[in-house]
Amino acid sequence: MADYVSAGVPFYRSKEIIEKHKGNIISTELFISEEQFNAIKEKFGVPTAGDILLTSVGTLGVPYQVTNIDHFYFKDGNLTWFKNFKKKS
Repeated sequence: MADYVSAGVPFYRSKEIIEKHKGNIISTELFISEEQFNAIKEKFGVPTAGDILLTSVGTLGVPYQVTNIDHFYFKDGNLTWFKNFKKKS
């Protein structure tokens, strides 16, 4: 994705997810426009609270559970997205 902008919705790769997993501040900030985020959201959906992202390149298998305050999108090839968890009764 080459549509980065100087400010907007954070766009995470494995590196940023590892930093979030460790509780660190994101050291390299990439952004996409709010318009592009909304287009992606409408077409594919976006991470929501409770979803889990798992690093799939570089350092493998580092998890991050999305929180209520998260607002971002991610590089699809770098992370595996687990969503739609259902509780068993």
